[in-house]
Amino acid sequence: MSARLRRSTLAFFDMQRTHDPEDVDLANAGLYLVGAQVIACVLLLSVTATVASWVQPASQVSAVRSLAAATVLALLMLKAPLRVGSTRGVIVLFNALRPCAFLYITFLVVEQLLHSCETPTDEIPGHMTMRRIIFHGASLAMIGAALLRASAPTSENDLWFLITLSALLVIAIVPPPSLSPTGPLCGNPSAYDAGERLLRGLLFASCYVTSVYVKPPRFDVYDITISVIRCGATSIWVLGCSLVFVLFAPVQIGVAITARVRESNAAEAAYVEVADGASEGEADLEAGVGAGAGAGSLPMPPTALPLPLAEEEAETPERLVESIVRRNGFQELGLVPPPRDEDGGLNPDEDYSGTPVDATQLSSLIGAPRLGV
Repeated sequence: MSARLRRSTLAFFDMQRTHDPEDVDLANAGLYLVGAQVIACVLLLSVTATVASWVQPASQVSAVRSLAAATVLALLMLKAPLRVGSTRGVIVLFNALRPCAFLYITFLVVEQLLHSCETPTDEIPGHMTMRRIIFHGASLAMIGAALLRASAPTSENDLWFLITLSALLVIAIVPPPSLSPTGPLCGNPSAYDAGERLLRGLLFASCYVTSVYVKPPRFDVYDITISVIRCGATSIWVLGCSLVFVLFAPVQIGVAITARVRESNAAEAAYVEVADGASEGEADLEAGVGAGAGAGSLPMPPTALPLPLAEEEAETPERLVESIVRRNGFQELGLVPPPRDEDGGLNPDEDYSGTPVDATQLSSLIGAPRLGV
């Protein structure tokens, strides 16, 4: 991805704002306002598609006109998030939620293509029964995958996504038969059909929004994209399944919320306070207090570190000069301290392969006898 394209993408998702925190405060009630905004947008899209078909004359109904009206409405309603005060995580959730409306529009287009390229089979009893069986079986597979995901909302296992993707591929290869000569963007639906579309739109948006809230993404374009794919696959079955199967949508929402609350309670119960390292009656060195310390105890006095050598055993300049003179020359001075005998003195008959010296000791050796004698 080029730098210009990346900047454009970040600007579209409003990810360049540095004042918006990365974390999501789900305890703030203002954070759920963007979820209600997306659900309302999907409902208005369904109403717009229906009303656009009703108000136009039968000879002038156009699916392109209805699609343009729905797209403009979605762009206007989801241009910016609704927020109250400085709620943390609004931008993150809004970027993950607003693709829900465009998924709904995409499904309307696909359904319109299904109805516009096939002769209707409403009046042919038992026609293409096998295609209906395959379609219902694929719908049940997607419902099972959605319930599987809802039971573990924070899991990173994508088995359910592969099941949904396989079911959608089967439906694309063997689509269900057309039951009407018109589609959702250019038909003249009855009040019952319009009510059914509103119900599907409401449940679809509710499932999508719930999936985002139970596992909110991080402040990252990649993580938001993964969240959109997962949530879309979890809720897309509502728009195409039989009307009887729509009853599983509230069940999915309830399972997802219950599982998320259970995981949160388990995480809180697993927290155990870590005790300090001091046993009862002993001094707590980390806290800096003595044994049996209380609120009014005084801190422990600092402990004096032992000196490496006692004063009487310390090296003197005269002693160092004597040891150096007995060696074979100044060039053989080493950095390894010479070993000592039982009395602590140096053995003049042996070569100890070096005597440690420093700048102060060398300065005291300027007046010493000539080395190497």
